Amino acid sequence: MLRNPIFKSSNLQIFKSSNLQIFKSSNLQIFKSSNLQIFKSSNLLIFKSSNLQIFKSSNILIFKSSNLQIFKSSNLQIFKSSNLQIFKSSNLQIFKSSNLQIFKSSNLQIFKSSNLQIFKSSNLQIFKSSNLQIFKSSNLQIFKSSNLQIFKSSNLQIFKSSNLQIFKSSNLQIFKSSNLQIFKSSNLQIFNFLNIFKS
Repeated sequence: MLRNPIFKSSNLQIFKSSNLQIFKSSNLQIFKSSNLQIFKSSNLLIFKSSNLQIFKSSNILIFKSSNLQIFKSSNLQIFKSSNLQIFKSSNLQIFKSSNLQIFKSSNLQIFKSSNLQIFKSSNLQIFKSSNLQIFKSSNLQIFKSSNLQIFKSSNLQIFKSSNLQIFKSSNLQIFKSSNLQIFKSSNLQIFNFLNIFKS
């Protein structure tokens, strides 16, 4: 139990008990124990221990340790380490590192790097780079670039450009343009042009 102050000045009082010291000033109180210091001000509390600091304000808590900071607010948590930040909200997590960001929501993940974005959902992945998009599903891949689309499935590839489509399977290729179709197999070509077959 604290007795009278051992030091009393104009705006400072120091109370000392067995292993506790309380420094009380105008609007600041410092509780100092063996390895714990508590700084209490108007609306800020700072808990300082050996290698942990906890800053507690109105609706934000900041846990600061050796190389980790945790900012905790109403529905947002920010974990900040050496080169990694994790923003955690209600149903969204954002992992931010040197040149990589991962946005993770209910069933969607977005990996964002320097010039690459990967959107990953239940059974769909979208790889988006500078001028290339790759849509990858269960057994279908769609490569989409500036003016070229490539649909790639188990044993079928479809190359689609401005006015040309190329269907490529195991040993068959079909080149389809505006009014021309070319069927190309191992040693056979069939040109289909206005109902005229040429073999």
